[in-house]
Amino acid sequence: MREQHLVLLDPDHPEQATLAPGYAPGEYHLAYDYAPRPDSLARAWFSEAEMARSLDRLANAQQPEGGWPIN
Repeated sequence: MREQHLVLLDPDHPEQATLAPGYAPGEYHLAYDYAPRPDSLARAWFSEAEMARSLDRLANAQQPEGGWPIN
């Protein structure tokens, strides 16, 4: 995953990630996609800073009615 840059580790730098085949521009996987809970097995794959950036991006994308845009 890291070697192939399939996860966007820093949302401020999308150029550092590779889009998966068939994905549209801007459709990236972030750390929370792989580790949606603190006890997820994949949580160990990400640093505290990477996880925080991912969760900040999620929180900032929440729309006024409480939902999120579809990526």
